[in-house]
Amino acid sequence: MYSNILLMNINAKSKGWLTDTVAFRKANLSELVHENQRASNPLLSIYQAIQPVGLINGQLFGQMIYPGSEDWGSQEKTKVLFADCLISSSLLLFDNQKIKDQFIVDQIISKAVANISKFYSSIYPELNISKRNFFGQKKDSYELAELILEKRVKIVVDTKHKFIEQFFHNGLLFLDIYTFSRWINTQGDEVSSGLFKTLLEELRFSVVKIIASAAHSNKSIEKEEKEFLDYFLNSSSLPSNKIGLARTIFEKGIAIRELDLHPDYSWVVKKYFLEMAIVTIWADKVIDKEEMSFLEKFCSYLELNQADLKNSLLSIKQMAPNQNFEWEEIGK
Repeated sequence: MYSNILLMNINAKSKGWLTDTVAFRKANLSELVHENQRASNPLLSIYQAIQPVGLINGQLFGQMIYPGSEDWGSQEKTKVLFADCLISSSLLLFDNQKIKDQFIVDQIISKAVANISKFYSSIYPELNISKRNFFGQKKDSYELAELILEKRVKIVVDTKHKFIEQFFHNGLLFLDIYTFSRWINTQGDEVSSGLFKTLLEELRFSVVKIIASAAHSNKSIEKEEKEFLDYFLNSSSLPSNKIGLARTIFEKGIAIRELDLHPDYSWVVKKYFLEMAIVTIWADKVIDKEEMSFLEKFCSYLELNQADLKNSLLSIKQMAPNQNFEWEEIGK
């Protein structure tokens, strides 16, 4: 079965791309669910699965394993990786002993695909689509998920700007993955959906405050940093009153101690916050001593260690091998 799938290119521009992607990935899902690939903390497992493909901080990189991917544009690459990460995150939250059976894996994947449209209908009602086609026939779960994912990705990828801007746009997709991985294990009722909508808004607004704090770290606001804020806000779906407040905060700046981030945020969310701060500071491709001092203090505020900071700096540099990315030595 695996060899036959390998011979079949996935046409990410045509209907049925999600079905083909899942069929291909089922053959090597063992890489994700294997005991050696799973961390003791499920959320750490999700980070390890998502970070290498770049969706945690927005820049797609690494080797595209999907047959036919050499012909894809940025939107096609993003939506396939995004779908893959949504489904993989669902698997990683299950006990390893329960997913060694292929039938159980198939059930989890089917549930994840079916819940993609339900999740977005509940959390992002503006992305809601008709569940029936032109002839009144019900669309199946794969077709609904495809249409929803395409609509969602278009919002965050439809930009003429390149590289760092995409960190902010696609970084929003990580928040979707994180929230979906938690939402899928709830009843998905009106009460829980309301709670998750509030959580997503809180996470997005936290990023805005972090961008503002990081941009002011060397007392000099770069033109690129102002543009990054606009890019992020345009894709964030924040309510208008929060967008106005975000711009005020950005203009005035905000100290680390005033960020007021929720104390119970998980390690993976804190790493996401850290990497968004790094990319904000990296507007001029250099992180100077003052900016590095800010990052070290921000790490301490997040209760992350210096190894977390160093690893995040290195991972972002690896994502941009052709860029001049320099920083002062940590702790110097």
